[in-house]
Amino acid sequence: TSGHLQGFNTDFIAVRQLLEAADIHPNASVLVLGSGGMARAVIAAVQDVGLGNRFINARNSEAAAALATQYSTQVIEDPDHLRPHIIINATPIGMAGGPESSQLPVSEAVIASADVVFDVVAMPVVTPLVQMATALGKQVITGREVMTLQAVEQFVLYTGVRPTPAQISDAAEFANA
Repeated sequence: TSGHLQGFNTDFIAVRQLLEAADIHPNASVLVLGSGGMARAVIAAVQDVGLGNRFINARNSEAAAALATQYSTQVIEDPDHLRPHIIINATPIGMAGGPESSQLPVSEAVIASADVVFDVVAMPVVTPLVQMATALGKQVITGREVMTLQAVEQFVLYTGVRPTPAQISDAAEFANA
């Protein structure tokens, strides 16, 4: 409007909403896996909700270092020795059709130490990480939840209409049927 461009990141909005809804203690440690666009949105959301004890692990060490500098996050080369309260997978590991579709992004010991496991991978909904975290009794946030909230925010941006929680739930069920 008025000759100015305005941008939105629905990844960031969705992740922030899900983190806020999870009611996470501000001193919780967070391990973010990945260094791509989704990882950037995740780290920005983690910072925005006030979680200051942040770690990043990624195969692309240059991208990880850049994100770490931008978001005051510590790069950790080997996450197997870390025991984070929250794990957020922002990599394609576990994604259907990918070369690592049956793999875990971190060891079972790291998953076992976490209170919350968040996998942004939407297909399948039950990734190997989600399956393991569920089996271990962890609080789990899935990529389906991210996808649903992204779609809601895109709908709002396009139409100016915010669906009710019941409408969002109905749409999510329909999309996943």
